[in-house]
Amino acid sequence: MENFEILFDNGGGALLMTSDFCHHYDIAKDLAGDVAALMRGETTEGWEGNQPEFRREKHAEDRRITDGTVARALAGKLPENMGGHMQSEFWSALISR
Repeated sequence: MENFEILFDNGGGALLMTSDFCHHYDIAKDLAGDVAALMRGETTEGWEGNQPEFRREKHAEDRRITDGTVARALAGKLPENMGGHMQSEFWSALISR
């Protein structure tokens, strides 16, 4: 599985980053679809929508999922304290896949 990081910002968006791909999401279902693909072993090679200008370090207010570890561990259940609307919708969409 390609390592990835998700940053959920306090503005209702999320940022998915791998070593060579970065994309900002406003729609949780789109993020969940891409994360599910990465969890199935797909890579971002050839993916459209790379936005390297959005790559950044974690801010203090971000909620972060690193290297897919949390996503894999929680793929079968809703985590407690899901955070904001975007994060809640993301988990619901990921679990339904």
